[in-house]
Amino acid sequence: MTHLIVGIRGIKKELDDFITQLQGKYFKFKYRAKATDALQDTYVQCMVQPIQFFSIVFPKQCTDVALTTILGHEPPAPQHAWMEKFVWIIRKLLHLQPVPKFKTDQEMPIARNALQFIPIGIKEDELLMTDGVADPYVEGL
Repeated sequence: MTHLIVGIRGIKKELDDFITQLQGKYFKFKYRAKATDALQDTYVQCMVQPIQFFSIVFPKQCTDVALTTILGHEPPAPQHAWMEKFVWIIRKLLHLQPVPKFKTDQEMPIARNALQFIPIGIKEDELLMTDGVADPYVEGL
């Protein structure tokens, strides 16, 4: 099989529609059940396996419960050394801090089935000051 890795940016609903339609595409494929069998024509569904970055925003005082809800009780570590280097580069480019250790005594129910989480980093919004007066918060990224 061939894997095409692409970055996609756009309106979420349009992206969802594109992915749904792409998953509905089938490609002709030569297949043999056993090494001794003759090749047979079959069709395989186009597999879409997203690799996405999300900025998930929550109140600072809810950090522990938010991180436990999203990442689980033990933050996942990258599976390969090259992945750790990639995460470090992304973290530096986005001016993020490593995800801190967090308390896991509270968690909101959420489905995380068949998902792999790779924590990149965390950053608090910055308070914008104008003439010594705090303006509304400015988004962190």
